[in-house]
Amino acid sequence: MAAVGADATRMLGDLEWFVFLFEGLVLRDIRVFSQALDARMYHYRDESGPEADIVIEFPDGRWVAVGLVVATATGPAYTRPGGVRVVPAASLGPERQGLPP
Repeated sequence: MAAVGADATRMLGDLEWFVFLFEGLVLRDIRVFSQALDARMYHYRDESGPEADIVIEFPDGRWVAVGLVVATATGPAYTRPGGVRVVPAASLGPERQGLPP
């Protein structure tokens, strides 16, 4: 986080600020992947409370709602009851052909 003059001590000392930076980086990465698929990105919130940090709409009309959560999730992606898919941010990225994970 050299761009903002932050070191590990500052980031751990202000978790709200760290979450803000982390979510911005994840949002940027998802935007890059979405653009490569000619998809559009939106934010959703209605007056009764439901919110999606990102809604990705694909050219064929399919869409996916994404909620960003900072957690210590590791391991494979999984689907929770109700159909919510949990995908650790570390697993996002282009396919790495021939490279170890």
